[in-house]
Amino acid sequence: MLCACMLLCNTATAQNKFIKTYYNSRWELTTQPLASYVRVGFIDTTSYHFNGEVKDYYVETSSLQMKGTYIDNIKEGVFSFYYPNGTLMAKGLYEGNARVGIWEFFYENGMLKDRLVFYKVFITVLDAFDKEGNATVRNGTGNWDSEYYNDFSNETFKVQGTVKDTLMQGEWKFYGYDRATKRSSVLRCRETYENSVFKSGKHYFGSTSQKLSAPKMDIYAEYVKFRKTEVWSKTEQASVDEYPLLTFLPKINYTLMPVNSLARMPKGDNGIHELGRRIRFTEEFLESQKHNVTIFLKLLIDEHGNMSVTSNYKSTIERNPEYKEVYEALVKALYSLPKWEPATRDGKNVESMFTILLDLDIAKNSVRLALKNENSLLE
Repeated sequence: MLCACMLLCNTATAQNKFIKTYYNSRWELTTQPLASYVRVGFIDTTSYHFNGEVKDYYVETSSLQMKGTYIDNIKEGVFSFYYPNGTLMAKGLYEGNARVGIWEFFYENGMLKDRLVFYKVFITVLDAFDKEGNATVRNGTGNWDSEYYNDFSNETFKVQGTVKDTLMQGEWKFYGYDRATKRSSVLRCRETYENSVFKSGKHYFGSTSQKLSAPKMDIYAEYVKFRKTEVWSKTEQASVDEYPLLTFLPKINYTLMPVNSLARMPKGDNGIHELGRRIRFTEEFLESQKHNVTIFLKLLIDEHGNMSVTSNYKSTIERNPEYKEVYEALVKALYSLPKWEPATRDGKNVESMFTILLDLDIAKNSVRLALKNENSLLE
């Protein structure tokens, strides 16, 4: 009787309400003007869990990106994913938040690419086809040569391997993109299998390598978007003002919101040079300093063009007294400047934020300054 009462009470207090949420390119909750994706669905306003069907859309094309069903934040049933042009990208089944059974993947032209088996993770290849529709794997036997996107590392991997009677055999090679050299198809890993049992492997880091005692590569890794959206990973721009149902969010911070035009330093494009001209260090300091110094400061520009330093640089000086003259010289120079031209939003002057970097090179006796705005521009 008590259990039944508790169940009824829990059911009564849980409220599913419709919500529309916006995400940036990394699937972090953000404000609408900065969004790359938008989701429509229902959440339990007590647990903030998704319940029922959800649909994600590409903001740029307004086309469907994904559709599927949640039960108390657990993925259940068929999930489908789409390219920006509306073509089906992938389709398969979730049970208890895990991919199971046969998943189908398609090329952007709509032709079948791979039929893969999952049980929580990748198991094997059943069928695979090249872009012309020629079969490279049939009924679990053949040479697989395919590409898949990993949204955790934000890169496309190429995999080459052999399957026989659905079992992985011989050497499997994995290629990725090297950001340092900007080369694609760089060998990242070799793994050897016998009847789908890992035997040996080697992971490559540029010109060096490391032996593996277990598989390294996660073939068709689970989508990072789920980890981000299901725990409400968010940006500084996400606020309870925009999402009233998400009461755990902070109030809106207008100084970080997008603007139509950025604040400008006095003297415009020459402002950073004028600031540099006003920074002065004593000869004693320069002679005593043995190492280069790099510091950062956060600046607030109010709607009237007044600049203020918001960083608590004095506490940094207490911890690092050798930086005292650098901070004080930069702060003094900043406050000596005339008023800034304030940022604007919807035709009104608004507050905005900047980060300024000072890099003091002792050997060259030079100062480098860089200014970075913290507000995105509205299109």
